[in-house]
Amino acid sequence: QWGVLYGSCSAPRRWQETLHPWIETQDFVAGKNEQCIFYNSKTKVLVATYTDDIIARGPAEAVVSFMTTLAKRFHCKPPRYFTEATPLDHLGMMFFMNERGVFLSMEHYIATMIHNLKLDTSTFRKCRTPISAPIDDYTSLSEDESAFFMSGTGMIGWLAVTGRPDLKYAHSRISQHLASPNVGALKALMHAIRYSHFTRDFCLHQSHDDSANWSMSCDSDQSGNTEVQNRRRSQMGYLAIFGSAPIVWGSKASTVQFDGWTELSSTAQVRLDLTSGGVPVCHPEMDDLHPDMSSAAAEVYAASIALAEFLHLSYINDEMGYGTIPIVIGVDNSTAIAFSENSTKRSKMRHIDCRQLWVQALRNRKLCKLIKVGTEENLSDMFTKILGPIRFEQLRDQMMVREPLPTASAAA
Repeated sequence: QWGVLYGSCSAPRRWQETLHPWIETQDFVAGKNEQCIFYNSKTKVLVATYTDDIIARGPAEAVVSFMTTLAKRFHCKPPRYFTEATPLDHLGMMFFMNERGVFLSMEHYIATMIHNLKLDTSTFRKCRTPISAPIDDYTSLSEDESAFFMSGTGMIGWLAVTGRPDLKYAHSRISQHLASPNVGALKALMHAIRYSHFTRDFCLHQSHDDSANWSMSCDSDQSGNTEVQNRRRSQMGYLAIFGSAPIVWGSKASTVQFDGWTELSSTAQVRLDLTSGGVPVCHPEMDDLHPDMSSAAAEVYAASIALAEFLHLSYINDEMGYGTIPIVIGVDNSTAIAFSENSTKRSKMRHIDCRQLWVQALRNRKLCKLIKVGTEENLSDMFTKILGPIRFEQLRDQMMVREPLPTASAAA
């Protein structure tokens, strides 16, 4: 290596092959499902790496010892310890704590986003939801407008996957237009940006209470999105909360398209491997999700997708030293629950081949259980459809809190 290593194409791999084996020499065990997670069962220290950043959690003395040893092996900046007086900023995510608990705020990132997009907030009209109407103006954008649209959509996407689950569904709808940016999608993006500005102090929150439990749910909206490019695909949403903080959430359009069946493969095989991700189908020869006229079937498919995500979450949670997670998924469709309990004999879902692995996994009580929750209590409803302000705020306020940044953080 005669040139500069940092920034070269091989740098990430070389750094990982240098850092990770060294961490393992310190009696840490690397995760198999998340290779950037390391846990030392003797010292109870958990370490996570992100490129050239490292975070550690555990007994104070053991963490200090690890950081000291790390500094002897590598040239490092002095470690920063997370306290009420010292919040941590990582990639726009501001972590801070007070007597109420620990918070994750994206307020700094939202301000930076608006600055970089050169927007004047004095002209913003207040809005209460991140998306309020379908995108129906398909007039093409200019080259400059398209560049703005793509940059803005990417920034909203970062918010949606880090600390702002309330933006996830809006981003899912807007990002469908990245291939063909149009006036309607640009208006929807500006609406989401305005919403972000007026709700910039909303945070994820976890109290100091150690008695937190897991809560999981999923939902689907069958063919509710009538936009042309969507082709009547159903929208699936899922959410896993620990205590009061959302940990995993998703909103995605299924691959169901009402424009014909996909071609059958030459060899029948199970299409869903719950450990690596996949899609549930009614017949093992189907290449992908297919048109289905039953809302209960759409709920079953959503539950299977959610189960795959929650299983992966459970594996990582166990590798981090916190133990396995009991997977109990709340759904608001009684027929879907009956299907998971194998108690439907004559129903609109008898076209589903129950010999498939994804069906058997959904019915395996050692893996998961589906329980009934009322539609009004299903928080995943926020990830499947456009909601009015009252309903949206009711759901959002059950997973986020309003908390301004502490003075020191705001001035940073």
